[in-house]
Amino acid sequence: MPLRPRSGLVACLVSALAATMAMAPAVAPASAAPAKTATTVSDPAQYVNAYVGSKPGATDFGNGGGAGNTFPGADAPFGMLQWSPDTVTYQHGGYSYDDNRIRGFSLTHISGAGCGDYGNIPFMPTLGTGLVSSYTFSHANEKIAPGAYGVTFDNGLKTELAVSKRAGVARFTYPGTDTASLLIDVAKAFNNAMGAYTIGTNSITGYEDGGGFCGAGNKYRVYFTATFDHTITGVDKPTQTQPILHFDTSSGRTVTARVGISFVSIANAQTNLSTEQGSKTFEQVRDGTRADWNALLGRISVAGGTAAQTTTFYTALYHSLLFPETFSDVNGQYIGFDKAIHTTASGHTEYATFSGWDVYRSQVQLIAFLDPGIASDIGQTIDDQAAQAGYLDRWTLANGGTGVMNGDPLPTIAANMYAFGGTGFNASDLLGKAVAGTANGSQRPGYAQYNAQGYIPEGVTASGARRPAAWNTTQATSRFPSSPAGWATPRWPTTTCCARRAGETCCMTTTSNRATATVAGFPSTPAPARRTWRATALSTPGWSRSTTRDFSPVWAETRPCCPGWTASSRTSTRDRTSRTRTWAMSRPRKRRGPTPSRVRRTRRRTWSGAR
Repeated sequence: MPLRPRSGLVACLVSALAATMAMAPAVAPASAAPAKTATTVSDPAQYVNAYVGSKPGATDFGNGGGAGNTFPGADAPFGMLQWSPDTVTYQHGGYSYDDNRIRGFSLTHISGAGCGDYGNIPFMPTLGTGLVSSYTFSHANEKIAPGAYGVTFDNGLKTELAVSKRAGVARFTYPGTDTASLLIDVAKAFNNAMGAYTIGTNSITGYEDGGGFCGAGNKYRVYFTATFDHTITGVDKPTQTQPILHFDTSSGRTVTARVGISFVSIANAQTNLSTEQGSKTFEQVRDGTRADWNALLGRISVAGGTAAQTTTFYTALYHSLLFPETFSDVNGQYIGFDKAIHTTASGHTEYATFSGWDVYRSQVQLIAFLDPGIASDIGQTIDDQAAQAGYLDRWTLANGGTGVMNGDPLPTIAANMYAFGGTGFNASDLLGKAVAGTANGSQRPGYAQYNAQGYIPEGVTASGARRPAAWNTTQATSRFPSSPAGWATPRWPTTTCCARRAGETCCMTTTSNRATATVAGFPSTPAPARRTWRATALSTPGWSRSTTRDFSPVWAETRPCCPGWTASSRTSTRDRTSRTRTWAMSRPRKRRGPTPSRVRRTRRRTWSGAR
C-alpha cells in the first residue's frame, strides 16, 4: 500500500509469504522401530532448474508468447552481470527453449519482465573470418547451474561461462577445424543500441547505449572490458560496430576471456574485474558463486517431499533473488537518476531495475525476510532515486525511470521491507518524499482529478493525454486514500487488503462477478449473459441471489473488516432494473464506561427502470 499523506502511515500492506514446512513422521510406539528423520537439503543449488520460464506456450497475458521470460545463463545473487545465451527466436529474457539456434551470449538480461531491454554486447565465438548469424545446439549438450552455463554447438565449438556479481569469465574451446574467432557486437541489444570500442594487443574495451523499455524513453550506458589469455592475431570489421577477433589456437584450443562491466566507466569495469576475480581460475569463480547461491537459498531449509517438489521450490526461490540488480561498483560509485556519479556509504550497495508493479506484493517481503541488510540497501536506493529524479517512478531500469505501469510501488516496496526487518535506511526522509510525490504528475499521473473527485476519469494522465481504462482502474485502486471509504480494491472474485494506520489494523474485502468491479465510477464489462445463474452466497450475512432470468445479474460487494468499522454495499442489475443498497461507513461514537460502542449507520435505496 502506498504511503499516504494526512495519515502518517509508516507500515502497510502485508502480502502472503509462502513457506515450505519440513514434515516429520509421527512418533512411533515404543515397540516400533525408531522413525527416520528427514534430512534437509545441503546443496539447494542442485535443485535449481533455470530453464523454467523460458518456454512459450502458456496463456499469453500480453507478456510475450506466454513464457516467463527468464534466462538460463550465469548470474550471481542480485548480480550486475547476467551472461546468458540469446536464441534467434526472441523472448524478453533472451532465450526461447524451443529454438535450437544461439546467436550470441550477451552480458545483461532482465528476468521475468513483460517487456524487453538489456541484451547488451553479445559475445559470439565463431569459426572462420566472416559474420555468423547463429549456430545450432541440443539441450543435451547444455549444462546449467546457478552462476554457470555451458553449451557445445553442433559444430563442436564449446562455450563455458561463470560469473561473479560484476564480472565474468568465459572459456571458448575451438575444434581446430577453422580459424578461431570471436564476434563482439557493440550495437546489438534487445532494443535499439549503439556503441564504440577500442582493441588492444589482447583486450577490447568499450560501451553501449541502450534503452527503450516497453517503448519508453529511458536511456543507459553500460561499459565493458575484456582481456584474453591469447594474443589477438587479427581483426575483421564487417561493420563499424562488429569487430571479429581472431586467435592462434595451435598451442591450445581454449581461449579464456575475462570480462567486467560498469555503468560508470571503463576504468570501473576494469576495477570490478580485477577486484572480484583477480587470478582466480574458472572453477574458482564458478564454485564461489555457487557457494553464494547455496548460502542464500539455504536460508530456507526444506525436508521431505519429492525431488520434483524440491526443484519447484528452489527454482522459484532462485528466480526471486536475481533482481533488483547490483548497480554500484566495487568502489561504491554508481550513476544516478540525475546522470551524475554518486558514491554509496562504505559497506553498502546501490541497486537498480525495480519491477515495482510486479514485486511489491510478495517478492520484496521475501528478500527482507531472508536478508534485512540487502533490503535496507534497497530501501536506501529508493530514497536516493527519489532525491535524484525528483519523484518516485513505477518501473525503473538502470539509472532511469520508464513510467511503465501503475500505482505507487516504490514507496510500497520500501514500507514493506521496513516492516519485514530492512530498517537500515532513512525511512523518514523517504516518507517525506513519497508524500510530496502525491502532488507530482510524474509520480501520480491524474493526481489532481483523483484528489478532487475520488477517482481518475478514464484516460487521464498528468498532461491530460488519454490512456486505456485499465490503467485508470489500477492506478486508483493500487493506492489507499486517507478516507476509509476508498479502501476498496476491485479484484475478481475476492480481494482483501489490509493497512495499519494510527495503531489500527483495517482490511477491506471486495467481491464481484465482473472481471473488474465497478468502483469509483470505473467502467467494467459484465459477465456474459446466460440463461441461468447458480445461486451465490456472498460474504455479507443475508446477501444471496438466485435467478433463472435471461440476463445474468452483475453484482459487486464491498465491506470492511476493520475493528470499529461497519459497512457493506451491493449493486445488482437485472432485466432493466437496478437497485443499490448502501450501508454508509461511520466511526463508532466514543462512550464512557464499559458499554460497547454503538455504530451509526444510514441506508439508502435507489430504484431505477421497471420494478
